[in-house]
Amino acid sequence: MKQLKLTFGGQSFYADLLEDKAPEICSALIKAAPFQSYWFVAKICDNEVCFRAPFV
Repeated sequence: MKQLKLTFGGQSFYADLLEDKAPEICSALIKAAPFQSYWFVAKICDNEVCFRAPFV
C-alpha cells in the first residue's frame, strides 16, 4: 500500500492511499507529489483530514 507523507508543525504523519476505493484521487495525488498546501481550513473526523491539493 502506498502512503502520502504529511508534515506540519515539525511533525510527520503518513496516510494510507486507498487505491482500491479511490483510484483516480490516489493517482492524482501520486502524480502531483511532492507538493505544498496550506491548511486554510482543516476538518479532522476520526482518522480523516482534509486539505487542498494542487489539482483541485
